[in-house]
Amino acid sequence: MGKNKYGMGNKFEHISAGEQLLEPTEVRERFRAHGKSISAWAVANGFSPALVYAVLKRGRKCLRGQSHAIAVALKLKQAPDRPAP
Repeated sequence: MGKNKYGMGNKFEHISAGEQLLEPTEVRERFRAHGKSISAWAVANGFSPALVYAVLKRGRKCLRGQSHAIAVALKLKQAPDRPAP
């Protein structure tokens, strides 16, 4: 999938085998480099801005639910190979 108007992939995109995961500081720098706000990306992708900021500050473990989906969308975490049972 391509990038959305905020310069980032959407929440349904996952990392292919050759891509590297990013650090939260790298994600923030990409937003700055594109002149985009984290809050706008969050809203455009159906996430709570507060939860996205918590994930980027590593205030969440991102094991499941919305925080996991945010981490995958921001390429902080690898998408699971198969759906949950």
